[in-house]
Order: sequence, then C-alpha cells, then structure tokens
Amino acid sequence: MKPSTLTGDLLAFARTEKRSETVRLEQVNIAQIAKLVVATENPNGVAEVRLDVPPELCARAHRDSLFRGLSNLLRNAIRYAGEAGPVTLAANGQNGQAIISVSDKGPGIPEEALDQVFTPFFRLDASRDRQTGGTGLGMAIARSCIELCEGTIHCRNLSPGLEVTVTLRRG
Repeated sequence: MKPSTLTGDLLAFARTEKRSETVRLEQVNIAQIAKLVVATENPNGVAEVRLDVPPELCARAHRDSLFRGLSNLLRNAIRYAGEAGPVTLAANGQNGQAIISVSDKGPGIPEEALDQVFTPFFRLDASRDRQTGGTGLGMAIARSCIELCEGTIHCRNLSPGLEVTVTLRRG
C-alpha cells in the first residue's frame, strides 16, 4: 500500500467525522447505490459478487456517505474473503427499516474482536502492516458514514464467513 493511501484514508475519516452536523438526509434508492458500489469495487469482475437488493427499496440517508460506507465494507470483504467464495451485498425492508448486509464465506474474525473492528487503526493481527493489512481505517470510515446516515452497523460471524449489517430508516 502506498503512503498516499494512508493519507487518503485519514482524510476520508476526518471529513466523515467532521461532517456530522452538516449532512442532509434524503430518500436514497438502495439498489442504485449498491450497483454503483459493486461497479466501483469490483470493476473487472475479479471477485464473485452477488447483488440481491429489491429495485424499489429506499432509505433515508446521505447518498455519498452511504456509498462510501458500503464501498468500504465490500472492499474489505473482497480483500479478505473474495477467494473463499461469493461476497453478497443484499438488502430488504423490515418494520420501517432498510437492512443492508455484506457477507462473505471467509474465515470471519475472532469473537472478541467483533466490536473492535470499527475502531480506527485496529488490525486483527498486530503483525499486519499497511502492505498486508490495510490502514485499519476502512471499517471505522464505514461506521462513521453509516452513523452520518443516522443508521447502525454491526458484524457477526457466520459459519463460515462474516456478515456486516447496516440498518437505516426507510425512505
């Protein structure tokens, strides 16, 4: 990873953290955002990415923040588990909420680290550096972006894999 990537990640994180007071939420079509995220993060179709989002599903969100948050989630899933099978970006509506998930078939993460992955600069393995484990900002940026949309984000292990779930108010 180039030093400029760390700088870019730091700037993105700082902008997201600073923006919280100036964001205007609007009705956003989740399928449109999801398609753009997949096209951006998997442009050559190298990873098997499945998209399962109803075309009419909308949520109240800040379009750019939702895009950035979901992009970070999909990028991480492709990076760490893309070779283990399909990565799925799915969404549905339940009880006035839009539930969006990014799941994979990779190794998952230790249970004790599930809450820590959203902490800036946290890496699962202390021996990882920026070349092998990223900057440790992707999941923190995702959390900040989703919180700007007045949503929540959490993750859980599957058998096998990891699922990150975002919950937003329906639009």
